[in-house]
Amino acid sequence: MGDKARTIAIVLHDLPLGGSERIAVRLANRWAELGREVTLFCGSRQGPLARWIDAEVRVVEADPPIPRGRGSRKALGNAAAAYVARRRTDILFAPGNYHWPVLPAIEALPADQRPGVVAQIGTPLYRQGRGALAQVPYNLKTRRQLRASIRRFRCRTA
Repeated sequence: MGDKARTIAIVLHDLPLGGSERIAVRLANRWAELGREVTLFCGSRQGPLARWIDAEVRVVEADPPIPRGRGSRKALGNAAAAYVARRRTDILFAPGNYHWPVLPAIEALPADQRPGVVAQIGTPLYRQGRGALAQVPYNLKTRRQLRASIRRFRCRTA
């Protein structure tokens, strides 16, 4: 992250003890410790991971809160887009495949309001024991989502 990335928003649906969420909170804590202004933008600030968030990290809950459910990630994306447009966040971090559906709303922002985006692949692309009937559609879906994210934000893969 360059010196220009002073403000970082991390979008989380809520605060369960999931792997991607734990990584996101640990990164938020570290970035805040290094002097970045870090905000966790959550659909709901409910969950056991809330107690792991350092006091230097700002937690913002969508208003009204967005519980998990049908269409909730799209709603979370719209709420996150409105937040980063108001706050002029430098970077938005989407911690894992589950949060990728928020990205189209971010991409739809005008260029002067759109933050840089970092998206993590948070799910194993191949899972032991997943049969071909499940693996092939999963591969196609994941490739389509990742390709769209790369094209959408003109980013490079590492």
